Amino acid sequence: MPVLVGTLSQPMLYFSKRQRNVIVRRGLSALVPYADHLPGWIPAKIVAGALGFDAKGIDKALEDLEGRPYVWATEFENVHTTWDFPEPEITVLGDVYACTESFFHAQKPVPFDESKWFSRRIAAMRVGLRQKFLHSEHSRELLDLLVSSHPHPLRSVKRDCFWGFDPELGGEDVLAKLIVEIREEVVGWRAGISESGISDAQQNISVSLLTYLPPVSDAEEEPAPKE
Repeated sequence: MPVLVGTLSQPMLYFSKRQRNVIVRRGLSALVPYADHLPGWIPAKIVAGALGFDAKGIDKALEDLEGRPYVWATEFENVHTTWDFPEPEITVLGDVYACTESFFHAQKPVPFDESKWFSRRIAAMRVGLRQKFLHSEHSRELLDLLVSSHPHPLRSVKRDCFWGFDPELGGEDVLAKLIVEIREEVVGWRAGISESGISDAQQNISVSLLTYLPPVSDAEEEPAPKE
């Protein structure tokens, strides 16, 4: 896994070898010089320019982070419209779901009740992400990537004021915050646990899985997202 320098001068995005074909297929000329050197980290502004975007959203995110450069990767997202990552199946309490996003939407109350859903959607996403990162076929790859991003801020710049950070309006970036939770735990146990103890450590991290997904009636109410 390519290592980031301790102090970054600008936001960086991770690109696995999978993205080489995307770069070539879409004719992203600004990224072609990087294509044969993947996996690696590419400046976010270069990626934005290659996709036809300006740097205003990146600059806004930097301002919100008080100038600290952030990092991100498509592997951290649950839906992939531009870059390539095969989302793994996850198993939660014996039930198998096609991916984290599938599990997340399956937790919506029936009949749908917006206030109940808003009160538990963060808990639902937290469970799905933990299973994706800790107990899926791509766990090793994801955890190596996640640890390599430490200690830099994570930021998902996209048109979503709740799960991401909107390039014009800003946002809460809840997805990134939940992934940072996992990162801090993983960095902690990797620092002091031998290779032979990793599986036990992963089990200990998620042993209280049920506590992350409280019943609708017990969940703490969460304010409606900003539009």
